[in-house]
Amino acid sequence: MAKEKLDGCADRMIWAIRRIIRTVAVHSRRLSIEYNITGPQLSALNVLHRRGRLTGTEIATALLLSPSTIVGVLDRLEEKGLVERSRDKRDRRRVFVTLTGSGERLVREVPHPLENSLMKALCEITEARKEAMAQVLEEVVELIGAKNVSREPLDEIDIQSHNGTKRQAPGSSKSKKDKRNANE
Repeated sequence: MAKEKLDGCADRMIWAIRRIIRTVAVHSRRLSIEYNITGPQLSALNVLHRRGRLTGTEIATALLLSPSTIVGVLDRLEEKGLVERSRDKRDRRRVFVTLTGSGERLVREVPHPLENSLMKALCEITEARKEAMAQVLEEVVELIGAKNVSREPLDEIDIQSHNGTKRQAPGSSKSKKDKRNANE
């Protein structure tokens, strides 16, 4: 009987995690269809809306993306007329990104990302309930072996393979630190 109860609870937890993943996927698909924009593109626009003029590297850092990944995101946003790039007048190597009027309008028009919806909902529950929920989520993270997952962009870190040896994420290159160490 205890095993049946555990299996039922485990099934409910797995189903809940799958519903969260599916909700994120549906939201991303809706953005793509209704607004011709991807989740990372909207996230970049939101960062620019909140913080103002930034460099690509600053945007990448805020979104936990690599600088090389953000270049593609910004290229597509620029093609759509949602952002503009301009060189720093004092240091021509620096390129700043700003929202255009169309970008500002889109940020106001598009439904808030799921994180914002969650934050609004969390404001309506007690601190004790929020603490309990956070603790349960942290326990789930630990149970699935994700406790030590880095906040770094996936293409910037090594991935632990199943056999215990480290391999580089597909399409990524060694970090500057790794290259320096290899040259010493």
